[in-house]
Amino acid sequence: MTLDAGSNLNEICARFIGDTTQLKLAAGLFLHDTVGVINGHAERGYIGYAENTLSQGKVAAYQGRGYTGLVFVNRLAEVVQVNNHIAGVSFYAQGEVFRYFAGAGWEKGGFPTDQDWFAYLANQYKAKINPLDVKILK
Repeated sequence: MTLDAGSNLNEICARFIGDTTQLKLAAGLFLHDTVGVINGHAERGYIGYAENTLSQGKVAAYQGRGYTGLVFVNRLAEVVQVNNHIAGVSFYAQGEVFRYFAGAGWEKGGFPTDQDWFAYLANQYKAKINPLDVKILK
């Protein structure tokens, strides 16, 4: 797992070895009982979730919108909702690196609307699959 300063996303890399050459792997998000806004796109490579955040005191008070999301570098086969989870499912070949990014944001921390968070995830997907390539010429 890797976290870069100033980023809302952690990089997660895993490699699996076993008897099966082809697997389906999933990474997902837990959905609370009061489901918020779900935004998942296999073709866009991300899953996002937005909900109201409440304080944990004796009287729950609204604290703004909270966000969580996953950005996949490996191609997603599908996005599924199972029980209290939404997951991105990828085909995986044994021994390869399964790489994705997971993170969170907050209304008071740079994402004033749900759409701002979902746009951030979409832009991060584009940046991850098309990284900047810098060459220094002498």
